[in-house]
Parts: sequence; C-alpha cells; structure tokens
Amino acid sequence: DELGQQFDRFVFRTEAWCPPAPARLVPNEHLYTNAIKHGYEETTRVIQFVSVGVVRLLQGRLSWRDVSGPITIYDIAGQAAAKGTSYFVWAMALVSINLGLINLLPVPVLDGGHLLFFAIEGIRRKPVSARTREILSLLGLVFLLGLMAIAFKNDVEKRWSAIKDDLKSVLP
Repeated sequence: DELGQQFDRFVFRTEAWCPPAPARLVPNEHLYTNAIKHGYEETTRVIQFVSVGVVRLLQGRLSWRDVSGPITIYDIAGQAAAKGTSYFVWAMALVSINLGLINLLPVPVLDGGHLLFFAIEGIRRKPVSARTREILSLLGLVFLLGLMAIAFKNDVEKRWSAIKDDLKSVLP
C-alpha cells in the first residue's frame, strides 16, 4: 500500500482463462448435433460419478470427511480456471449437476421431498396431514443443516494447517 506494508490478497485464479495460442479448428458438418450428443454423454458420466459418490457415502465405503462445501468449491474452481476454460466449465457443470441431484434427494424441504409426498398422496389417494408434513420438513431441515455443518467443518479442517502457518508468519 502507500505506506509500504504488504498484505495478502485473495483472488480468483483466472490467469489461464485465455489460451496462449488459438486452437486449431476441426471441420465439423454437424456442429449442433455433435455438441448435444457430447453434452448428453458428459452429463450422463457426471451424473453417474456423483450418484456413485452418494451411494458409497450411504454405504459407508466413503468417509463423511470427504464431504466438502463452498470453500472447497471455490478452491476447485480456482484450480480448474488455472488449467483453462474447458476445465473450469467442466468443474462448474459438475457442481451444478451435484446440486441438482442433491435437490432430488427425498428430503422433505427439497424438491425430491415434494415428489415423495406427491407419490405418497397418489398411492394413498389422500393428502399427507399438515402435522406430518411439518414434522418431516423440520427433520429434513435439521438434516440439511447438519450436512452443511459437516461440509463446512471438513473444509476448515482441511485448511487448518495452512491457516496456522499464515498466523505464525504474521504473529511474533
């Protein structure tokens, strides 16, 4: 700054956003159908990847310590942006699909919970009582808050040693 003091500054790492040289174009007669086909295939692969992760987490084959939150998403976005545009777009697609699949879980406060209530009402031919909806929605909210707390705790724990090292360099 103007007094000669140095401060750490956190930035979103986008220095490799533009490729250093223009990529050679490959002629493609079916540009849109090719893009739709490859987009569908890649989306299917990402959905399988996320679904396997959720199933393994529920089976206990994947540790709850591997659940991450917004700090890790920020970190991954920065690393992907440093690799280039296609990596960044793929990482953001992964996050988007992941959030979409989580939204479809049969937890009452999420869309999947509403679909579950609709299915139950369709089978029973009468609506679920308001009291039952209230209790299940409260339980779903507690579940989601707990999941967010676990993700945030894991994010902080993963970076705790770096935080301590930063504090040691600043403090005498």
